[in-house]
Amino acid sequence: MAAKEELQALSKEVERKVKALEAEVLQLTEDLASSERARRAAETQRYALTLCVA
Repeated sequence: MAAKEELQALSKEVERKVKALEAEVLQLTEDLASSERARRAAETQRYALTLCVA
């Protein structure tokens, strides 16, 4: 019985870790999308400034 309980406890711990990693992946994906939007906005702004200077 102890082995079965230990296995169940390990399984729950692994499940918690998987959920935490899934949440981290989601957050990092959102951060990446935000960074890409900011990069595109900066590139657009840079292009507009080069037109003003030219």
